[in-house]
Amino acid sequence: LLSSGPDGGLKPDETGADIVDTTDRFAAQARVKGLRKATVAIEKDAQGELQAFDGDLELGTQPIAVRYTGDGITAAATIRDLPKHVAIGFRPRDGKIAYDAFGDTVQRITAEARSTKPLVGRATRVEAAIAGLTPKADITLAPGGSGIDLKTSAPIGEAEALLSSGPDGGLKPD
Repeated sequence: LLSSGPDGGLKPDETGADIVDTTDRFAAQARVKGLRKATVAIEKDAQGELQAFDGDLELGTQPIAVRYTGDGITAAATIRDLPKHVAIGFRPRDGKIAYDAFGDTVQRITAEARSTKPLVGRATRVEAAIAGLTPKADITLAPGGSGIDLKTSAPIGEAEALLSSGPDGGLKPD
């Protein structure tokens, strides 16, 4: 645990990472089992707003949760049935998720981001759940016409999404 103030953190039985990086506070906690390699990068713009989150993990535990809190934004992702090696990138302002499971399949990825400023179109909240994933894909989720535009570089089994600027219910858990 690295911290400059009140600690956030993972639940006692949770594996993953929780990062708080705001103007007045920094805290980072990670818990993994069977770790072989972990690289995490956070990219911000000149105003300090989250632009990208990238992780490259080699480990032997499943599932894994990753949470990020910054000034005006929170983002979280969970990968179930985690392959031994996975690289994942999340661009909340562009509605993009990229992953590579290096030949293995990913059963399910869920992601959620909330912001005080619009993330995609007018939506300040984005939730997505994608299941039945091929070993590698780039996924874009954005407003399109009167609905949502989902593009993938490879076929996927199932996709659910919610883009909202209000207090709508969320995606239903499994």
